[in-house]
Amino acid sequence: MKPSFSNLSPLFAYLRKKREDQKFARSLEIGGTFLLITFFIFFAIKPTFFTISKLVGEIRHKKTLTVQLRKKIDDIIAAQDLFAQVQEKYFLVDESLPSHPSFYNLNSLITSAAAQNQIYFNKIQYNLPEEEIFYKASLNQNSSFASTMAFLTELFQSRRLLDLNNLSFSVDEASSSGQQINLSLPLNVYYWPK
Repeated sequence: MKPSFSNLSPLFAYLRKKREDQKFARSLEIGGTFLLITFFIFFAIKPTFFTISKLVGEIRHKKTLTVQLRKKIDDIIAAQDLFAQVQEKYFLVDESLPSHPSFYNLNSLITSAAAQNQIYFNKIQYNLPEEEIFYKASLNQNSSFASTMAFLTELFQSRRLLDLNNLSFSVDEASSSGQQINLSLPLNVYYWPK
């Protein structure tokens, strides 16, 4: 007996349906795979890529900052070296132009220069005007002309910044030998007020 075509027709329909189901299942697998790949690209790979690019940008920025900071550090080191050189000579500046009137130092300078030339002042007057960068010192004494000139030379060779407005000599008539002169020495003594 020969199978009839009508008996096989449900079998062919069944096989056809199975083949369509397999195609649909494969299409569903492929679509799901693409959907899963897209999901991973957007939610896993894309943030990782952005994080990596952000980190690379930060590394470049930090390299630039490192170069700038290295330059600033080198500048600071050079400034410190320069300051150390200047600081070694600061005492010279402070001796010539102190930050306060320093009456004691000036008094020591005057009395030592005077003592070396046998001049002894009975009185040294100081006057500190307000709102000025100097104070006034007045010296009056009798001595010989040679001693007076040696005293003035030594006084003005000191480092202290002194200004002599005028100088007056007069012969001391009362001296026994007549070789004494009256010295009147008004000085402006400068300092650097803070």
